[in-house]
Amino acid sequence: MGILKNLFKPPDPYRRNPEGGTLSRAEIQAISVGAILTESNCEFIDSLQPATPKEIKQRKQHQLLEQWWDIASAQEAIDGLESLKNRGHRRVFQAVLANIPQALELEPTFDDFHRAFEGAGLPIAGEEISREYPRETELTKRHIDVLCAAYNSELEEEAEAIIDKHAALFGNDETLDICMHIFEAMLDRYEQYAEFAYNLRQAFEKLQGRGFVDNAAGLASINPAAWDMGRMVNVARWCYACGYITKAAAWEYILFAGDESARQYADWTGFGKGYIMGRAIWGGDSALDDMMDIVDGLHKDEESPWRRAPLR
Repeated sequence: MGILKNLFKPPDPYRRNPEGGTLSRAEIQAISVGAILTESNCEFIDSLQPATPKEIKQRKQHQLLEQWWDIASAQEAIDGLESLKNRGHRRVFQAVLANIPQALELEPTFDDFHRAFEGAGLPIAGEEISREYPRETELTKRHIDVLCAAYNSELEEEAEAIIDKHAALFGNDETLDICMHIFEAMLDRYEQYAEFAYNLRQAFEKLQGRGFVDNAAGLASINPAAWDMGRMVNVARWCYACGYITKAAAWEYILFAGDESARQYADWTGFGKGYIMGRAIWGGDSALDDMMDIVDGLHKDEESPWRRAPLR
């Protein structure tokens, strides 16, 4: 019985790398920004190497990076990390939170999405399209009511008739085609925004029941940037372990996440709330209890990296 008990014993929390070197205070603090996801994956909490080479191979980390992050090369690793550094989910999450309690009560309309993104200073078609087609993007926004009317038509013939009737507004067929492409990108952004709002509605009862927030108004005051910073640390470590980036490059992103987290949060309490908020908007109540349990442990356990290295 004792053998079976040990066989099915869960991994010890806060694993330390027996072959890890000594980290500086800044490196320890920065690595600890990724502690929630690190604990969720039972990885090392105190080294750039996230796990043993055997574990990395067994977990098929290369495949996981490709499946979840579209990273299968050195360039894709840099692109993914730069996206987390410069954009991530945080600004879209903030747009959702800025529209509480509307996001908790009703499925947002396209107009709700449009107002939310405009209010947050976010390009509703995405940054790349807006940068490549600035004139057409403005033209699309100016005549968004026409495109929405066609989109909401129940019959294809009716939609085509609406577009034909107003085709002169767009100048020529080529410009119209570009504007239609831009509008499709806007719809993709809207669907993502609506999904995030739905996830928050789904998670709110659990967040409230666990004492994470007292009421809907409390959600809007939480900064979700920790979600991007924590993931950046872990993605950088995985990319390093898989050989996509150098040690120096990995530390560059990890230290950035540490500095940015210390700038945006007074302590680990605020950081933990920000990460849980991001997780709730991204995934609803799926595994949310597990994540909140990890955060509770990081705050309370004597061996926790958060107890050993203050955020500031």
